[in-house]
Amino acid sequence: MTTYRKWDIVLVSFPFSDLKSTKKRPALIIGTGSIGAHPYYLILFITSKIPSELEKNDYRITTWQQSGLPRPSMVRYKIATVDAAIVLKKLGSLQSDDRKGIHTLLCKEFCEEDMGPS
Repeated sequence: MTTYRKWDIVLVSFPFSDLKSTKKRPALIIGTGSIGAHPYYLILFITSKIPSELEKNDYRITTWQQSGLPRPSMVRYKIATVDAAIVLKKLGSLQSDDRKGIHTLLCKEFCEEDMGPS
């Protein structure tokens, strides 16, 4: 099985809620791990359906071509954990400027120093 790394853009076979069919979608790996012998990836969804106004935590990928994406795309702030078995292949890797943008986006939610009640 191929191993992927943080910042890789991969093609994932996402199951529909009925678990009977799937759809191939790009995703950004933001973390890796395993439970016993079962590897998994923490991902963010990628879409080419870019609205005229982005949501608060959406991020437009500026280097989409260099990152291996076929068309202009954005990262949607939907985090999922997926089994490594449904990751089909690597499309590319997120470039440095976009990595910084995603890192900033994630830190707005997860890197706050104040861990008290919100």
